[in-house]
Amino acid sequence: MRKLLVLIFALAALWSGYWFVGATAVERGTQVLLDDLRAQGWQVEVADVGTRGFPNRFDTTATQVKLADPLGGFTWTAPFFQVLALSYKPNHVIAALPESQSFELPGQTLQVDSTRMRASLVVEPGTALALDRTTFVAQTARIASTLGWQTALKDARFATRQADGNFAHDVGIAASEVELPQGMRAAFDPNGILPETLEELRLDATLGFDRAVDRHAFSGGPRPRVDRIDLNDAALIWGGIEIGATGTLDIGADRLPVGDITLTSAEWRKVVQITANSGLIQPEFVPTLEALFQSLAAADGTPDVLSAPLSFRNGQISFGFLPLGPVPRF
Repeated sequence: MRKLLVLIFALAALWSGYWFVGATAVERGTQVLLDDLRAQGWQVEVADVGTRGFPNRFDTTATQVKLADPLGGFTWTAPFFQVLALSYKPNHVIAALPESQSFELPGQTLQVDSTRMRASLVVEPGTALALDRTTFVAQTARIASTLGWQTALKDARFATRQADGNFAHDVGIAASEVELPQGMRAAFDPNGILPETLEELRLDATLGFDRAVDRHAFSGGPRPRVDRIDLNDAALIWGGIEIGATGTLDIGADRLPVGDITLTSAEWRKVVQITANSGLIQPEFVPTLEALFQSLAAADGTPDVLSAPLSFRNGQISFGFLPLGPVPRF
């Protein structure tokens, strides 16, 4: 019995030593990160950095945080920022953000409030720390600008994970009950045909990169470049209108996409009318456009559902044979 007690106390002492050494390393690593930002010209203000969570967690909290990039005109201010990790699984960290934080951008300041905002990061064990998966969740979030606009959403989720294939990552995005800024909504729907709240946005895609996404990409090495986008599913649902999209784009060395994205909608007539109301197309062109879309919809035997390609070629984007203008570089 005495030997068992001695063994238990010895293991407890070893674990305690491991935790305190680990906690010290976490705090030192946080300080090194802050010093690196200062060396790059960032203004960094932190009132205190401390680690708790003994015996099974490393919960590091920085209070009264202010990060400012003088060159980019960006400043982030928050009452605290937490990084949470299990002491026996340090390659999986969770970041907890406060319910209220602010972002100063050139010309405006954004106040961000939410009931819950968290992110997590998992990297592969090893010196390269290759990205395995990430998640971000925001609930009941509202963004208000000093320029007078605001937007809100009930729920937003973003996630990535390693995919099959060289350096590829699956990406998923979902948002529900999105309130668009008044100016944006008025530009798209000046007659108020659509409701104030956009019901759902979702995206399921696979991004191919030209190199691994790991710590080398953020420590002076070449940044990973997206060279392929497989859009498995994307959808916008707003006021009974649902627009879906699927397709593939290859991104060349010139950062210009080449490929086709197929858009599908069963409410295409309403989409045409809203587009005309917004001024994106002239009213006298509406009958011609409706006749064209009716022909495209009837071509595949589904006259009530429009399915047509959005084509990316030679730096230009077109919908069917209608040119829409230059495509932005990725």
